[in-house]
Parts: sequence; C-alpha cells; structure tokens
Amino acid sequence: MRGCLRITSGYRRQSGLGPVLYQVECSAHFLDRVNHNKAPWNNNGGVERVVIVGSGGAGKTTLAVELGRRTGLPVLHLDRFYWRPGWERLPNNEWADVQAEQLEGEHWIVDGNYSSTYAIRFQRADTIIMLVTPKWRCTLRVLRRQLASRGREVQAVGCPERFDLEFLRYVWRYPRESRTLLDAAIDQYRDTAEVIELSSPSAVRAFLGRVQGAKPPD
Repeated sequence: MRGCLRITSGYRRQSGLGPVLYQVECSAHFLDRVNHNKAPWNNNGGVERVVIVGSGGAGKTTLAVELGRRTGLPVLHLDRFYWRPGWERLPNNEWADVQAEQLEGEHWIVDGNYSSTYAIRFQRADTIIMLVTPKWRCTLRVLRRQLASRGREVQAVGCPERFDLEFLRYVWRYPRESRTLLDAAIDQYRDTAEVIELSSPSAVRAFLGRVQGAKPPD
C-alpha cells in the first residue's frame, strides 16, 4: 500500500462501516515526495499525476489551481471538456475517449468527479485527493456560485451559471448516494496510489502548507 494521509478538524462522519474518527496521519512517504529538496515529478516515486475528487462545491477546482501553482504541474478541469455550450452533455462513449486522451501525458493534476470514469483516472494516478467536505458546506458554496456568478461562464465555455435545483439536490444527497461509489473505486487503487483525505478548509490549508514549490517539469 502506498499509504494514506488524512487531515481533518476532528469530526466524525457516518459511513457504511459506522462512525469513523479521522485523525492526522502524516505519511512520511508522501511528504518526502513533495519535499522541496526533491522535484515532485522525479522518477523515484515523485508526485506526477494527481486526481482530485469529491462532491460538487467541495473545492476541487480551487485546490487544483493552487496545487498546480505550487508544484508547476499542468491542471485539467474535467468540466471544461465534458460540457458543450448550452449545458449539453458529452455522449458517454466520447467522454471516456476524451479523458483518456487528456491523460496521456505523464504530468498533470485533474479535478472532477464523474463516477462512471473513475477507473480511467485512478489507474494512471500516483496520488488521489478526496475532499470530504460536509454536505451543508458544499450545498451553500454551490448556491452562492449559482447566484453570484449567474450568467457568467465559470465552469465551461458556453455554459453560463444558473440556478439549478437538481444539482443542489445531488450535492445534498452526495454523502448518501454517491460517496459509496467513490470509496469502492478508490479501494481498488490504494496499492498503486497515495490516497489523501481532506475534510475541512483548515485541513486543505494544512495539506498545502506541506507542499513546497519547485521547478516545473520540462
């Protein structure tokens, strides 16, 4: 197993296995991989391909941008590839091919959920970051985005923000209806990827505090 780093503010969540108390478990292996004395994309177990997943409103895009800034790794936002103008979805058969093509490179950070294609990303990742953000926080963030950015193309070209009750319901129900799919998918790749769980804004800040800037890959 590559190891697991969990950073949290100490609350409990109810999973299919019962209450779980997240603790700070600092993986020496992961910290060594992002240490400023070693380029994070080196050939000796470095950080090269990072997947960020979690509910809508969890902060995936924000974390991806900041992590990209600190590491120099290129960032891919899946929403920009999935949505066509007018909020039209890409057909499933095309979506798998598009992701596979985008992830052919050896250095990237990719954010987005899309449970039907977890395997495409996870099988190539050396690091998987899960944002385990409370549903109330995620729902509030999404609602604020919909209202504050209404009419602006925030997530994809030709897709202006709008009030979307269906998506708000999806976010609210995510822990019960979607999180189990994510857990099951990640369990299949814990031996090949470092798994990091971040459960609060302070946890994200603590994690980023461990990531040192370095020269981008060629």
